[in-house]
Amino acid sequence: MVMEKTIDKIPSDSAALIEFGGNDVDYPWSCIADRPENKHDPNVVPERFVKNIKSMVKLLTSRGVVPLLATLPPILSKQYFDKFSEHIPNSENILIWLGDIENIYRSHAFYNELIKKAAASLSCRLIDIRSAFTKQKDYTQFISRDGIHPNEQGHELMTAVYLDYAQKNLPSLNVV
Repeated sequence: MVMEKTIDKIPSDSAALIEFGGNDVDYPWSCIADRPENKHDPNVVPERFVKNIKSMVKLLTSRGVVPLLATLPPILSKQYFDKFSEHIPNSENILIWLGDIENIYRSHAFYNELIKKAAASLSCRLIDIRSAFTKQKDYTQFISRDGIHPNEQGHELMTAVYLDYAQKNLPSLNVV
C-alpha cells in the first residue's frame, strides 16, 4: 500500500485525506467486450475496497493522524462509455453485458455508498464531495469530457469543499 511508504512523513498532529477514484470501480472493459456472457469483477471487488479503506483508516489512526474519507465525484455514464470504448473492438458487447448504460453510474454510486458506510462503521470523518457536485444546477459542467474525472471547475469545487471542511472542523490540525 502506498500509504505505508509515506506514513512516516505525516506529522501525528495532522489530518490526512483518503480519496478514491474511478480506477478501483472500473472494469476490465476489453475482456467484457470479448466475453459479455461471463461474470466480470471490477478492478477492486467491494470486499477488498472496504478492507483497503479500513486498513488505511486504522494505519493513520494508529499514528495519531485524523483520517478524512471523501466520497466519489459522480460520473457521466454515456461520456465515460464513449471514451473508454473508443478503441475497443466489439464495444457493443459491453452494452449487452451492462444491460443499461446507467449501470456504470449505479456501480460507481454503490462504491460511494461503501465509502459512506465504512466511514460510519469506523467513526471516521467524511467529506461529501459527491453531494457538492450533485447540488449544482448542472453538475455535468464540473466533469471532464471523459465522463469520469473532474475538470478544472470540478477541482476548484473540490478544493473549496475541502478547505471549507478543514476551516470549520480542523482548525488546529495540519491538513495533508
